[in-house]
Amino acid sequence: MRAFVCSLGVAMIGLLTAPDILADRVANLRFAGVWKLVAEETRAPNGQVVAGPNAASGGRFGFITYDPAGYMGVVLAWNRRPAFKGKASTPEDARAALAAYNSYWGSYTVNDTRGIVTHQTMGAVSPAFAGTNQERGFTIDGNRLTLRPPNLANGDQRALTWERVPDLPSLTEAGRQALAGLLVDVLKRFDRLFDAETPYMLWIHQRPFDGKDWPDARLHVEIVTPWRAPGVTRFVAAGELGSGVYFNPVAPDAAAQSLRDAV
Repeated sequence: MRAFVCSLGVAMIGLLTAPDILADRVANLRFAGVWKLVAEETRAPNGQVVAGPNAASGGRFGFITYDPAGYMGVVLAWNRRPAFKGKASTPEDARAALAAYNSYWGSYTVNDTRGIVTHQTMGAVSPAFAGTNQERGFTIDGNRLTLRPPNLANGDQRALTWERVPDLPSLTEAGRQALAGLLVDVLKRFDRLFDAETPYMLWIHQRPFDGKDWPDARLHVEIVTPWRAPGVTRFVAAGELGSGVYFNPVAPDAAAQSLRDAV
């Protein structure tokens, strides 16, 4: 009887929390994908457009990525990054290069009621930035995401507009090179995770090429291995084959953590 009550309690907790989990997943899917920075704007408290803090450097370019499991990362570089004076950088060169680049990664949560996405940083170029919560106001309009950081000390409000990358041709040459490097890194992590050359299947999902807009399309890559553990094959159950519904034995966030740990 005690076991039954305990099981019933666990089931009730699951029922109570399931809607919240589902809501989180739905919110994450709205953000999921790779977004390219396409515009920055700074407005004074009176609403007038003014020169932003990065105007002197010719603005910035970069990408921000969100995944459905709740992880994110952003990379930004200034258009006019100073070049090194020689083959080796001087301390001054290094400081100038670092001042014209920013990157951080971590997890994220979405609060639709407040219109806020919170970036919970785990690592960053600046050590002082790591471990902080960065709140950004947001709006999503079709394939565009606008993020609004907190106001500057003088009251100026900044807005960064990102456009979802829908397909491989929409990536820049640098973006395609970065994606190729990322794929090589991930596949090597699979080998380290299973301590062997791991078989895999890979799909690239992107916008259909039928001439339509497809504003919700996003470029993403899916990789599946038939192994569930080193040397252990995952077999598909009869119930899965009969129903056409297949179960993933590993939660996506747990799989992502395993790959991050496979260094």
